Amino acid sequence: MKGLRLGFGVLAIALTGVLVTPPAGSGAQATLQARISPQRVTPTDTPLLESIDVCLRGASTPQINVVVTAPDGDVVINQWHRLGLTEPGVIVNADGSWSVELQLRDDLGQPTGDPFPSLGTYTVDVDCVTTYLPQVRIPYNDLSFEVVDSTTTTSTTAVTSPPTTPPTPSQAQPAVPVRAAPDFTG
Repeated sequence: MKGLRLGFGVLAIALTGVLVTPPAGSGAQATLQARISPQRVTPTDTPLLESIDVCLRGASTPQINVVVTAPDGDVVINQWHRLGLTEPGVIVNADGSWSVELQLRDDLGQPTGDPFPSLGTYTVDVDCVTTYLPQVRIPYNDLSFEVVDSTTTTSTTAVTSPPTTPPTPSQAQPAVPVRAAPDFTG
């Protein structure tokens, strides 16, 4: 009986090691890369978020989750984007590449045209999510963009007075005569 109990214990420990240990050769999960341009926008601008590494995982069609958090901590965008869906400003290609225009959207994914609600730095969390079960989330690098007041942006055109050029010698005004005391002889 002792041998049987010991056998079940060893078997349980062996199975736990198999279930907990990642598959051989899987290594550490790499973080996918994306970028936002431009980094500074006015409240009514639309930054573009696009992939650098493709989100394609085997038989899974790419599914992108984008969460944008305002400086005050409110989530202003929380959208899923999938291959084959038609959304304005969103492209998800079959090869796993994608781009998303970061703008406020309604529940159907349509842009509302509303400006970003506050000034400051918005954080963007992006995940590539597999559509097969169990779902696997693969995060992208940390991303952010800054919303600035449109009146604080510097203008490239400075107000200057018209240039003045010195007159040419032919345009020079005659000198004002200096009145001196008359010569007295006497």
